[in-house]
Order: sequence, then structure tokens, then C-alpha cells
Amino acid sequence: MAGVTGVEGVTIARLAGVAGLSRSGVTRHFPTRQALQLETLARAFDAFAHAVPLPVASRPAGVERLLAVCERWTAYLSHTAFPGVALLATASASPGGADRVVVEAVRVRLERWLELLADDVRTAVELRQLTSAADPEGLAYELHALAMAADQSRRMLGDDRAPARSLALMRRAVLAHAPGAAAP
Repeated sequence: MAGVTGVEGVTIARLAGVAGLSRSGVTRHFPTRQALQLETLARAFDAFAHAVPLPVASRPAGVERLLAVCERWTAYLSHTAFPGVALLATASASPGGADRVVVEAVRVRLERWLELLADDVRTAVELRQLTSAADPEGLAYELHALAMAADQSRRMLGDDRAPARSLALMRRAVLAHAPGAAAP
């Protein structure tokens, strides 16, 4: 449901209808819309973590792991029916109209994700796999922007090639900072 409607569309009435339950049956588990939305976000983020960063956590730190994260991320965008990044996009697109607690939960998760990406860039710089000119926060932002573009293009424009295109651009963005690479 959230993958189609975004977090704002996750309501007790809608869940009751989809699940074939009464509203009171749903409120036994989720007493408020906010509780339902927070649980939906938690499950989406958990699914994302198990699909993207966790499977590559044992990879050697630095560029190899960063590129593996990009590969898993774009593969996830290509095949998921429960897009954590899509929920990030929809929940953060209109923060003024969304529940402040829900928006804060999204902000915290997004901040953590960007920090994880930036940490991988910092590690690659420390290992001299990327030059000191690599801006960890800037590169994390760029990778995130490319993932968001892939997700929106795939879901809204029906462009199934968007994740592969974003992956190629992610690789280019990372490797542009490799020692000996032409200046970005």
C-alpha cells in the first residue's frame, strides 16, 4: 500500500479495506494513523537495510563496498514492491502537510543513510582509493540524488532502464575521484 500511495496515503481505513478488517480490528494493532505510518516506515527501512547495505557490509571497506552499495541500491530500485527510498521521497516531498513525528522519523533515517555513504567515502579517502579532493558529504548527496532520480523515473515515467543509468552515473561519480582519474 505504501509503495503505491506513499506514507501519507497509509491510513487506518485504507489498511482495514486492504486487509479485509474492521477499523477497530486495525486500531487494536495501530491505535493512531501516526503509529501505523511509523510502523510502515520502520518496515520499509528494515527491508531496505536487509536488501542494500547489510548484504555488502562484509565487503572490504572503501570503494569496493561503496560501489557494491550502489549496485544493490539500484537493483533494489529495479525490483522492489516496497521501496524504502520511495517512502523517503514521498514522506519528505511535502513535510509541511505530513505529521511532524513521521517527518522527523524520515529525516533521521535519511540523515543516517547519507552519513553511512559519506563514511564509506571517507574510508576510501583514508585508504587512498579516492583522492583527498573527494567531498564525502557531496558525493553521498550525489549518489542519493541519482537513486531518487532512478526511483522517480522508474515509478512515475515507467523507465525501467533508469536504475541502470543511475548506477553507471554513480560509478562515474565515485571513480572520478580515484587517483589518476581525470579531474571531475
